[in-house]
Amino acid sequence: MKTILTCIFIFTFFLKSYAQNSGNWEILNEGKGYFGNIDFVSDDVGYMLANSNLLKTMDGGDTWDFVSQISDGDTLVSDWGAFYIDFTSEDNGWALSEPHYEWHQILNTTDGGHTWQVKKETSNRLRFMQVLSDSIVIVCAGYQTQNFITRTTDGGTSWIDITLHVSGLSLNSVWFTAPDTGYVACTSNSENTAILKTSDGGSNWTEIIMPGFGQLDQLKFFNGSQAYVLADHGRYFITSSDTFKTWTTFDFDTTNISSYVLLDENTIFAVNRGGILYSTDAGLTWQTHEIPEVGTPEEISINSSKDLFVTSQAGSGWAGIPTSNLWKSTDYGGNWQLLIFSYPFNDVCFTDKQKGFLSYAWSGVRSLTGGIFTTNDGGMSWDKMFETGFIESCFLTDDEIGYLLASGLGFFSGVAGNLSTISKSIDSGKNWVDVYSSNPDSFDYWFVGYDLDFMNHNLGWAVGEYWSSPWDTNGACIIETSDGGENWYRVWDNGITDWNRYLLNSIYTCDTTAWAVGNEGLIVKYTPQNQWQQQTSVNDLTLYKVIFSDEQHGWIAGYWWSVEEFSSILLKTIDGGNSWKEIQFDKEIIHDMYFADSLHGWAVGEDTTQSYLRHNSGFMLETFDGGENWIPVVENLSAPLKAIHFKDGYGWAVGDNGLILTTDGSTWVGESNNKVYPSKFELSQNYPNPFNPNTMINYQLPMASDVELSIYNLLGQKVATLINKKQPAGEYKVEWDASGFAGGVYFYRLTTDTGFSETRKLLYLK
Repeated sequence: MKTILTCIFIFTFFLKSYAQNSGNWEILNEGKGYFGNIDFVSDDVGYMLANSNLLKTMDGGDTWDFVSQISDGDTLVSDWGAFYIDFTSEDNGWALSEPHYEWHQILNTTDGGHTWQVKKETSNRLRFMQVLSDSIVIVCAGYQTQNFITRTTDGGTSWIDITLHVSGLSLNSVWFTAPDTGYVACTSNSENTAILKTSDGGSNWTEIIMPGFGQLDQLKFFNGSQAYVLADHGRYFITSSDTFKTWTTFDFDTTNISSYVLLDENTIFAVNRGGILYSTDAGLTWQTHEIPEVGTPEEISINSSKDLFVTSQAGSGWAGIPTSNLWKSTDYGGNWQLLIFSYPFNDVCFTDKQKGFLSYAWSGVRSLTGGIFTTNDGGMSWDKMFETGFIESCFLTDDEIGYLLASGLGFFSGVAGNLSTISKSIDSGKNWVDVYSSNPDSFDYWFVGYDLDFMNHNLGWAVGEYWSSPWDTNGACIIETSDGGENWYRVWDNGITDWNRYLLNSIYTCDTTAWAVGNEGLIVKYTPQNQWQQQTSVNDLTLYKVIFSDEQHGWIAGYWWSVEEFSSILLKTIDGGNSWKEIQFDKEIIHDMYFADSLHGWAVGEDTTQSYLRHNSGFMLETFDGGENWIPVVENLSAPLKAIHFKDGYGWAVGDNGLILTTDGSTWVGESNNKVYPSKFELSQNYPNPFNPNTMINYQLPMASDVELSIYNLLGQKVATLINKKQPAGEYKVEWDASGFAGGVYFYRLTTDTGFSETRKLLYLK
C-alpha cells in the first residue's frame, strides 16, 4: 500500500507542476525600420521599403509582411541600401540600391520581390527612376559634371547611357510623358537652375531656365501636360499647364513640404512638419489636415482606391536608429489610423484585459524624450496620450491610480545631468500631475531614478542614484513615500565617494518585503522590522531586474559585458534571499521576468549573437521548473523585448522597434512557415476513458524534443512504451491497445528532454 500511495503522490505532483497554460504569443505591432516609398499596383496589393527590406500588403495597406531584403543575393546590403522601388505589376518590380559607397545598382524582380537580379551596376550615384513598363526604365544618375540618364527598352538586358553636357547641374528626377519626350529636374550651384527637355529620347536636350531657384526635385506630370515640381527643398511648389513655358509658384516659407501625390490634375496632397496639406486648385492655395502628434510626416502615397498613406519619423532610438510610423486615411486626410509604429517601448501595464498603457523612451543628442500610449481594446489599437521626459517606469497601483518615473536634462551647480520626475494619475491615466521633481533648488542632492514600485496605495519607493553638492558623494539611493506620492524622502543610500557608477536598477515588492538590485552586484532588502538593509553580494555583475513570486522564491537577472567578454546570469533563491544559486546564460540578456508561481515563469530580453538593423534580436523564454531550464517561446524578433506583464490571464510583452506581443493562452505561430504550434507541453486525458480495449492519448510539444510516452501499473512499474524518439513541435495522437493486459487502473506518463513530465490515470474495463 505504501508503494501505491507513493506513486500516486508523485503522479499528482507532476500534474500540479505543469498545469498552467503558457499562452499564445501574437505580434500586435512590429516596427519595420525606416520607411521609404510606397508603391501600389492595385487597390489591395502594394509594396513598401523599410530600410533595405521589401514589405508587401494584400489588404489595401492594413497589414504589411516581410518579402525579402533587396540585394543581389550575394552582397550584404547595408543600412543605406535600397532607397527606391517601382512595381508595374504584382510580380514585376524595380529598385535602386546603394549597397556600398563604391557602386550603385539597378535591380529587377519578376517574382514579386522574393529574388532580385542586378540589371546594371555603376560607380555613379543613382538618384531617381521612372518605370514606364516592364521593358522601359529610365534612371537619373551622376552628380554635377558626370550627369547622365541610363535607359533600357528590353527589361534591363541592355542599357543606353545618355550623357547630359550641362555644367554645374545635378539631375534629381526624371519624367517621360511619352517614349521619346522627357523632362529632368536639376539642382544648380548658381542662382538659376533649369528643367531639361528632350523630344528625341535623350539625344538632344534643351534648358528651361527657372530663375531664382537653386534646386528642383520631385518632377511629376498629369495627363502629359499639367506639370508640378518642388523647388529649394520643398519651400516652393511650382505648377505649369503648358510644360513650363509659364508657371505659378506657391511659397510655403518655413514649412517646407517633403512629399506630394496627385489625386487628379487639380487635387494634390502633401506633407510637411505641420501635417497634411491639400490643394484643390492645382497648388495655387492650400489647406491643412492634422495628423495626431506622433512624429513628423515625411512621405505621402496613394493607392488606386484613393486611400492616403503617410510615413512619419518620430525621432531616433538608441544607436541613432530612425523611428518610423505608418498612417492610413480613407477619407482624404480627415481621419487617420496608425497602422505601424516603431517606438522604443520599455514598460507596459494593464488595469484589465482591455485597458492598458505603454511607455517609450529614447535619448537624443540634447534631449531625453518619452511618452505614453493607451489602449482600450487589449492592444489591438493604440493612441498617444502625451510626451514627457525619458520614461523609466510605468506603474499602476489599481485601476485608477498610476505613477510614472521619467528623466529629463537639467543643471545642478552648473553641471549638466538628468533630473527625475515622478508623476501621478488618479483618473486611469487621463491626467498626470508631478508629485516629485529632483530640483536642485529644493533638495541638497540630485536624484536620478530608474524604477519604482508600491507595496500598497500609500507606501512606495523609487530607486536609482544620487549626487550630493559639492559633488563629493555619489551612490545608490532609495526615496520613499508613505502618503501616496505626496511627499518623498531619501531613506537609504550607500554613500560611495570614489565616483564609480553605483546605482540601483530595479525594485520589486512582494507581500511585506521588497528588494532592490543594481550595479556591482548590489542587493538591498526591505522588511518592516529592519527597513532597508544591504545584503551580501553574490557577484560584481550589473543586476538589472529582480522579481519574487512569494517571499521565499525570487530571481535576479544580471550581466556584464565588454568588447572581449560577455557574461549573463540568473540568480535564484528559495529561502528569501539567504542563499542564491547562479544559473548561467551563454548569449541572452534578460530585461524582465514574470513568475505566476514558484515554478512557472517567463523571461524576455535580447540575444547578443543575432543582430537586425543594429539591434540585438529579441526573445521570450518560459520555464516550468523555477528557472532551472528554459524553453524558447519566441525567438529572432527584430529587436530586444524590454518588459512583460500579465493581467486577468492575459499577457503582453513590449520592446524596441515598436514590438508589442500578446497572449490569450492557446497557440503560437512559427515565423518560418506560419504553421500553428502549441505554446506549451501538455498531456491530455485519454479517450474514451474508461475504455475496452483501445484508447487514444493526445499530447502536444511546443518545440522539438526527445519524447517518451509509457504506461505504468499501480505499482509504478513500466508495462509498455508507446513512444520513445525525438519528435518535432506539434500535436500528436497515440493509440494504446490494452487487449493483452489485465483490466484495472493504469497510469500514462509523458517525459521530454526539456525537463517536462506529466502523468494521468486511465481505466481499462475488460
